[in-house]
This record gives sequence, C-alpha cells and structure tokens, in this order.
Amino acid sequence: MMSRLRILLAWVAVAVLLAPPLLSVPSSAQSGERVMVLFQDGDMTGALAEALAVLKTAPNEPRALFVAARVNQDEGRLAEALRHAEALTRHHPGLVLAWEVALQVYQANGDRPQRDWALKQLIATQAASLDRAQRGRQFIIRDRFAAFGHVLLVQEHFDTGGPDSVRFLFLLEKESTSPRNVLVVQTDSHTTENWREAGILGPGRRLFHLDSIFETRPGGQNRGDTPGVAMYATWADPPDYDAVRAKVLEVMSGKVKPMSGQAGGLAVPAPATPMAAPVGAK
Repeated sequence: MMSRLRILLAWVAVAVLLAPPLLSVPSSAQSGERVMVLFQDGDMTGALAEALAVLKTAPNEPRALFVAARVNQDEGRLAEALRHAEALTRHHPGLVLAWEVALQVYQANGDRPQRDWALKQLIATQAASLDRAQRGRQFIIRDRFAAFGHVLLVQEHFDTGGPDSVRFLFLLEKESTSPRNVLVVQTDSHTTENWREAGILGPGRRLFHLDSIFETRPGGQNRGDTPGVAMYATWADPPDYDAVRAKVLEVMSGKVKPMSGQAGGLAVPAPATPMAAPVGAK
C-alpha cells in the first residue's frame, strides 16, 4: 500500500498544468486573436466560423489552424481535424502546441504509426523550444478524449528511472489548473520495496500502479487536504500507454473494483450527460 507521504506528493505533483500559449505566437492576421477570444469564451460555432474565414486570406494563421483542428475533432469531423492539424505542423513545426494537437488527432483517428511519429516530434520540439518554461517542462500533453461524461487531458511524464515518479496523469480538462480528481500511473519506493520483500518483484525492477486520487470519498469523508486513494492495477516496469489507457477506461466504467482503498473520483461514473462532441474517441 502506498505510504501517506507518497499520496500527498502525488497530489501536489498534479497541481499545475502548463499549456503552451498560442496567443503569444506572432500573427500576420489580427483576426487570429478574435478566433482565440471566441474559442476561450466557449463559442465554438463562432470560433470555427471565424477561423475558417481567416484561413481564406491567411491559410497559415496558427490560431485559426489550431481552432479549426480542435473544434472539428471535438465535433467528430476527424478528417477535417487532421487536415488542419497537419497544416499547423507543416507551417509551424517549431510550435509545441502544433505537435500536441497533431498527436491527439492521430490518436483519435486510431493511426498509431503517425501518432508515434508525432510523439517523437513533440518531444524533440519541446526540448528545443526557445521558451525556457516549455523547454524545462517534464511532461507532454499526450492525449485528450471524452469518456463517461468527462473530457480528459493526459500528461505523459518523462521517465527519469528514479524510484519515485509519475508516468501518466489523467485529469479533467475543466479542472486542469486545479485538479481535484485524477487517475495516475506512478511508482514509489515504498510499494516497490514491499513487493520485492514479498518475492513478487525481482531486483532492479520498479512497480508501477494505477491509482485514483480524489478530493472526497463517497459519503463525504476525506474532505479538504486529505485525498482519498484507491489502487486499480500494477505493472512491473513502465507500462505502455495503450495498455494504461485501456485500463483507465475500464476503471472509469465503474466495473473494476480497486485492489486496495475505496472507489471514488474518476473511478465512479458521472451521471449520464449529453456530450457536446466525441473527443478523441479511439
């Protein structure tokens, strides 16, 4: 079982999400800023209409390409989303967010070879970024998809090989700046050592586990600073993203019982809610 200290460290680790800023990208079309204003205000119909209008006279405008890719993905028009995402990476290959969008669209299309290629491009672009904050970021935004009434963002953290680290973090898009409910794949020295002593894990290997960490347990316990936690799966050595994503969807369905702890947070399905769009369905 994870130590309480490790749980708290994991909770602190998800407190900040750094998103690559698009508004700071130089633009030849002032209306590109209006596209982003509409998008950030939640007017997706207006933002897409404005983006397409901008692209008629400025086909390389980054904000317009981003919004066209994102909104088309959200509304299930994946071919259109792909066309705009590829234009964004083609014309702005040094833009971190361009590769994040392309990676997410390839994932939604189920195109694993192109997804894996875009992942490599994203990591390389972020490492070479002139933006110091971006260059120093220890994770990428790997995926974005809708499931069980939620839209989730997925951080993939770089594996340092150390005994205590986060590998994948699934959090609600609407809570991205102040997460309260997350699913996290992590390793910690306490649990790894316990499994080694029990003879379950060989020397030199690390135990990774999928945990639901949440602000409040069902019934109102564990409010405030003490998060609830439940463990759902384990892997010897760092797991593959596709295996983790599949397990996360099982957990979010509510059909998988925790190995330890009490179910809560994202492991409890949200009430049936009409989704605005099939984001990253595959």
